[in-house]
Amino acid sequence: MSEPLHPLLARQLKKFGVTDVQQLPDPASWPKLLERLNRSYIESDNDRYTLERSLSLSSEEMQELHKKLERQNKVMHQILTRYVNDEVANEILSNPEEKLRLGGDTRLVTVLFADIRNYTGFSKSKDARLIINVLNTIFQRLVPEIFEERGTFDKFLGDAIMCFFGAPTSHSDDALRAVRSAAKMQIAMQQLRIDDPSLEAIEFGVGVFTGYAVVGNLGSDQIMNYTCVGDTPNSAKRLQENAKGGQILICPATYEAVLDDVDAAPTEMLHLKGRKAPMLAYEVTAIEMPGLSYARLATSPDRRTESPAD
Repeated sequence: MSEPLHPLLARQLKKFGVTDVQQLPDPASWPKLLERLNRSYIESDNDRYTLERSLSLSSEEMQELHKKLERQNKVMHQILTRYVNDEVANEILSNPEEKLRLGGDTRLVTVLFADIRNYTGFSKSKDARLIINVLNTIFQRLVPEIFEERGTFDKFLGDAIMCFFGAPTSHSDDALRAVRSAAKMQIAMQQLRIDDPSLEAIEFGVGVFTGYAVVGNLGSDQIMNYTCVGDTPNSAKRLQENAKGGQILICPATYEAVLDDVDAAPTEMLHLKGRKAPMLAYEVTAIEMPGLSYARLATSPDRRTESPAD
């Protein structure tokens, strides 16, 4: 039994009126048949080449688009790491359309405000360039302590720093991370005063407040700030205003979250601006951290002689 004809040859024979494979075409028709077959194979080869070339170009275009995206992500990562640590930056880049859109969500966060004490007296009669250099020196030393604890930098407010913990990524120990960051800031400030005696009069008062806030991008499509708004950041700022130089004051919610890891003493009842009822706060007196130890004697209410924030 003869082998079946290849479908391509069978189609070509059919065009010459050959329906029975046993019936060969007229000998005079063979040259035309061969020419047709040859042309068909050439066209098939051309089509295959065109397809392969198209696929090659698509692959090259995809590679170029991938390289472009990598370049854009690298630039975006460099920008983001000015505000958050690498882990948070990578999470944002995993879904930038969602993470970088305008708008916000209600999140449980711990907000930290730190403000320089005695800054007005220090800067009085000093050259503006010197003042800026001093602030830059202080901030360059303190901001990394925020990132080390996976906090999110919010903004500089003159001689103050605002940051928060719990967004865009949250951890079960965000309140503790905030308190550790505050303690590390105080330790760093102590070292700065040792290294530069001209900074001896400068100290930081810190307020830490835990609660719900609206967190997200605020602004316009051209300029936006990833921030948190609401009673929690406002209360953190007011709490900071009541802190003396070198003090870390925390709210009751923060205290409840960190009491197993932090030593703190209750303060007198504080009247925070914007709040009707007075609030009991806690002064952090000691906390142990890997390679570091923060300790401060609690300030008795009758010894609170320093003025609050300038």
